[in-house]
Amino acid sequence: MNAKRSLMAVAMAMRIILILWKNVQRNA
Repeated sequence: MNAKRSLMAVAMAMRIILILWKNVQRNA
């Protein structure tokens, strides 16, 4: 397993979650 690749995947997932969370707060 590549540690750098897994870290990049986690960072991308966190970025997507932040975008979705901002959209939910904006709609609320």
